[in-house]
Amino acid sequence: MTLKRRTSRLAKAGVVAAATAGLIAGVHSASADTTAPELSVAPSSGLTDGATITATVTGLAANETYWIGPCGMTDNGCAGDPDSVVEATSDGSGDLTTELTVNKEFVGNVGTGNDVSIDCAETQCKVGVYNADIVALDRTPIHFG
Repeated sequence: MTLKRRTSRLAKAGVVAAATAGLIAGVHSASADTTAPELSVAPSSGLTDGATITATVTGLAANETYWIGPCGMTDNGCAGDPDSVVEATSDGSGDLTTELTVNKEFVGNVGTGNDVSIDCAETQCKVGVYNADIVALDRTPIHFG
C-alpha cells in the first residue's frame, strides 16, 4: 500500500468537492458478480478533535488510487473536509489501510461551490472512500465525544 498526503489545499479541495459530489449521487452498489468494497474505521466513536483514526478498506480493485476522508451530512449531500482527505493506493489484493486525521468542526463543500460549516457534535459525520470516477464506494459513521 502506498500512501500520499496531499500538501496543496487547492488539490485537496478539488478532490473533496469531487468526492462529495459522489456522495450526493449515493454509494456505489456492486453487481452480483463483484464484491462490494467495505470500509471500517477505528476508533469510530468517542473521538476528539484532531484524532487520528485508521481506515481499512477491502474489496477494492487491485493497485488503484482511492481517496478517503470525512464529511458531514447536509440537506444537499455530505460536505467533505478538505484538510483531512488522504490519497492511498490499494495493494495487489484490493485492500488498503491508512491513517487520517478527523476534525470535529470544519468548513466543507458538497461540490456545489458553496462552503458549509460542519460541527460533528450536531451533524452526522462519516468517513467515505472514493474512486477516480468520484463514486463513493462505501461510507461509515464516526462519532465525537
